[in-house]
Amino acid sequence: MSNRSAFSMQHPVSFYSKASLSFLWWWYKRRALVALVYGDPR
Repeated sequence: MSNRSAFSMQHPVSFYSKASLSFLWWWYKRRALVALVYGDPR
């Protein structure tokens, strides 16, 4: 676990990029769900 924390400390850019990508993916799924529920029925 200590090695993993050291790796994250050495590569903060990669860590934040992964976090932002996961957040964007969650936001996209949330918008898709809202559009599916409240959007125009097809």
